[in-house]
Amino acid sequence: TTEAFVELEDVHIEGTRFPGGAYEHAEGLSVMLSSQAAAQRVALSGNVGAGAVVTSGSSLRLEDVTVSDTIARNDAIRDGYGLHATDGGELIVMRGEVEGSRVCAALGELEATVSLEDVVLRDTESIVSSAEIGGGFCLVAGASAVLRRALLENNYLTGVLVRDAGSIL
Repeated sequence: TTEAFVELEDVHIEGTRFPGGAYEHAEGLSVMLSSQAAAQRVALSGNVGAGAVVTSGSSLRLEDVTVSDTIARNDAIRDGYGLHATDGGELIVMRGEVEGSRVCAALGELEATVSLEDVVLRDTESIVSSAEIGGGFCLVAGASAVLRRALLENNYLTGVLVRDAGSIL
């Protein structure tokens, strides 16, 4: 659906998988195609690819969210993000905890806008096959972000990564 608005409260989304087999994209919460979503008191656990993703000019606002144990599609692919904003998407998080992701607990890329306030980003693991990345917060490819009152702990390689021209933290 394009240009939809969805509001969620007191929801737990767990173990979302691609119906055709293991390790295809199957985000717990996906907002795309100029849509808007707002969620309060949401738990996202054990999802493949991303716990939550916002893309294509869409907006996602999360309050009181926990994201845990996001799984990469396979050991060679760079995903398994707890929270992912891409391609002009807007992600706003007020009070959140993200733990046990692969690559980045929270990622902003490709001109996305990210605002994280009162968040904990912890225990991010690397990609198994290459032992690369594993950041708490990653901002790349021209994305912009605001990070306020954040705790980043026990992340593999880096707490905060800002990379590429146009990326602004």
